Amino acid sequence: MGKRLKNLSKTNVPVLLFATFLVVGGIVSAAYFSSQKADVAAQASKQGSVQNSTSQPQVASGTLWLANSDAVTVLKFDGTSERLSWDDFAKRFPSAVWPGQGSLAANGSAVSLLSPEQASGTRKIYPSPDRRYMANLGTPKSDNAAVIEVRQGRESPQTLVIRDRKGRAFSDTQFMGWLDNRTLALTAVATSSRWVYAVDLNNVMRPLAPLPDDAVYLEVRAGAVWYATAVLGEGIESPPMGPSDLHRITSNGQDVIVAQDDSRVFQIVVANDRGDFMYATDDGQAYYQKSGDTGSRKALSERRPLLILRDGRLVLREGFKVVLYDPATSLSRDLGDLPEGEVRVFEGS
Repeated sequence: MGKRLKNLSKTNVPVLLFATFLVVGGIVSAAYFSSQKADVAAQASKQGSVQNSTSQPQVASGTLWLANSDAVTVLKFDGTSERLSWDDFAKRFPSAVWPGQGSLAANGSAVSLLSPEQASGTRKIYPSPDRRYMANLGTPKSDNAAVIEVRQGRESPQTLVIRDRKGRAFSDTQFMGWLDNRTLALTAVATSSRWVYAVDLNNVMRPLAPLPDDAVYLEVRAGAVWYATAVLGEGIESPPMGPSDLHRITSNGQDVIVAQDDSRVFQIVVANDRGDFMYATDDGQAYYQKSGDTGSRKALSERRPLLILRDGRLVLREGFKVVLYDPATSLSRDLGDLPEGEVRVFEGS
């Protein structure tokens, strides 16, 4: 492993480009959905082990919040919905009850619930899980040491300067999000190796785990860092290939392989705090698996994973429809259509 990590900073460029390609692809997909929605017919069948439920035996409880730049649609599990302006939504649901993380409807990548005013500007903002703090990358120091600005309400920002124990600046620092209410996750290159680090609000940094040079996906979900490895192509024009491993790094630095595939590449993960997760592969298929139980894997067909709800049910996207699926019974039901534009999906309070 040490030999592979030695050249990591050099070989990480195609990895970052591939990750950027995934994010850009998701945004392009969202725009495509918005422009093409009226011309696409509903899909007639569901593949894999997913079954339709015509009798709708599931309890019609709970809500989803479907947010775009103009409004938030409150979609209830009984099939009714209400579209609220951002102002009206904030009055009915104070930001203190907003979830810390959701998913982009286009590709399932992790997003935060932020009002258009909060999300304006060029800096990406990350709310802590309890929404007490807002964090973003600041202006680097003169030695290029990265700076993370953390705000609490209207107070002046607290600055976390990312340096090693000897005071030297890391290179190529990337801020990923929050591991818990007071701990952030980032990646940085120290000497020649890229690592995942945790930094708390007292500016105390600790290394969690090294990142191999064949990592092709990296994201913070549900208090853990998830990444996937694959066989890299000869250039950015050549996509990664299997075999592929899916890893989960916990806040104590334990790096565990939670899924493997000999021919396909893991592309996105949606997880909950218990370690249960859904994932999609490069052939468009999706799966669900309970934490630590490889025998629990269920095929979700070509539906896009979006959320694992608090009660264990799954929220999926099928075309332009939002689908609720119960892995315990393999029964599903349509909840309604996605709004227009780039949509972020969250479990409501």
